[in-house]
Amino acid sequence: MKYKTELGATIKDVNRQTNKVFSKSFYKMQEFKKFLLSGSLLGTAIGVVIGASFSGFVKAFVSLIFGIFSFLTTVIFGKQHEMKWHIIPLEEFLQSLGSLLLIAGAVFFFLQLVNNILAKDKTERFGYDARLEEISQLHQEQKETNALLKQLIEQNQTKGD
Repeated sequence: MKYKTELGATIKDVNRQTNKVFSKSFYKMQEFKKFLLSGSLLGTAIGVVIGASFSGFVKAFVSLIFGIFSFLTTVIFGKQHEMKWHIIPLEEFLQSLGSLLLIAGAVFFFLQLVNNILAKDKTERFGYDARLEEISQLHQEQKETNALLKQLIEQNQTKGD
């Protein structure tokens, strides 16, 4: 009998400790989720990824412009006036443009996935702007107020006639 009560107390202690651990870990997971969905973290990550890709695109674009300039100066001022198309790095430019578009698309779809899976409430979604939401509500209320004022003015005009 003594062992049963000690065993029962031990089981209760284990259950209590397990509940503490699970509640703490659940709380930590919620904090981690908030951290992942915070605008500053995702915004910085997007800025770094898209920025690196855009940097490559700008370099390729500048290279393309200088290649065209070099081609034109060779054709205009060259002694033989032969066309050297290999001077223009069009392939590099198109490759960097395609890379930029693919990376931007991948980031967009990743954010959609994160928003749909992790963010249960619309306020948790990346890109949610509370100020924009408030402005939209105020705009709608202003339209309703204007409609009511217009109605009151019309009623006063008909009474005055």
